[in-house]
Amino acid sequence: MEQNFLVISSMTRLFFKVFRLKQGDVVSIIGAGGKTSLMYRLAAEARDAGLAVLVTTSTRIFIPQPEMYDAIDLSGSAFAHAQTASAGIYVAGMPDADEGKMRGVHESKLSGCMKRLI
Repeated sequence: MEQNFLVISSMTRLFFKVFRLKQGDVVSIIGAGGKTSLMYRLAAEARDAGLAVLVTTSTRIFIPQPEMYDAIDLSGSAFAHAQTASAGIYVAGMPDADEGKMRGVHESKLSGCMKRLI
C-alpha cells in the first residue's frame, strides 16, 4: 500500500489544527485516494504556520508543479548539502522510470535531512 510521508486564518489551517501537528512531527498518509492532495495541503498549512516541511513518498507520486513547493531535490541525496531551512515545503526524491513521476528516498537519508531542514 502506498504511503506518503510528511514531516511536520482558521480555515486555511483546518487540517493542521485538527491533527494538532507541530514542528518535528512525522505524518504517514495511507489509503485508496487523496493521499498526495492531503499531503500537500498539510505541507502548505505547516509552511503558512512558519514551519519547514519535508515531503517524500514510500512509493511513487507525480513530480509536483513548481508552485507546490519551495525547493526540490530529485538527486536521491535528500538535501545532503543543505544547511538549515526557512519555512517552506522541501520535496525529496528520485526520478522514476515513468516520466513525470518520482520515487521516495531511502529511509537512511531521511533522518539526516530532517536534522538539517527541520
